[in-house]
Amino acid sequence: MLSKENLKLIIENILMISEEQIMKYNKVPTTGFIVKHHESGFDINIVDCNFSNDGEKHFKKELLKMLAIELKADAVVFASEAWMSIATPGKENMRPSNDPDRTEVLIILAVTPKYKCLLLQEISCNTSGKHLTGEPIFKWEDEDEICINLLSDIWPAVVN
Repeated sequence: MLSKENLKLIIENILMISEEQIMKYNKVPTTGFIVKHHESGFDINIVDCNFSNDGEKHFKKELLKMLAIELKADAVVFASEAWMSIATPGKENMRPSNDPDRTEVLIILAVTPKYKCLLLQEISCNTSGKHLTGEPIFKWEDEDEICINLLSDIWPAVVN
């Protein structure tokens, strides 16, 4: 079973890969990572999870779930760019993609039978392209109540 420290190490490595993708291609491909732990290290299978509509999104989630079950995954990790906005009193409730005050972030979600983790890091854009700014924010479910909807359907795949 993966320890919290090993999961954080995997997330940090995916963060470095994502930063390279931003610098090289000016974007982070939406990607799933299926992690299998063994005595000599980790096997990580990478799954393209890019989608352009809700049907494709559902299909990719199911594909990730089936692969996690088939490979008897110890963890499933998901990385993508996303829009984030902050709810404030008096502000109209809207999707972050429609909010003029939105911020672009790198989001990495990870689930194991024991842990759920969310990493957020802001993405800035200037004339030289996109780049990560500030320090990444780690939120562990056992430390802070967070919602990980995208991976909630995949969770049973890594519990057994």
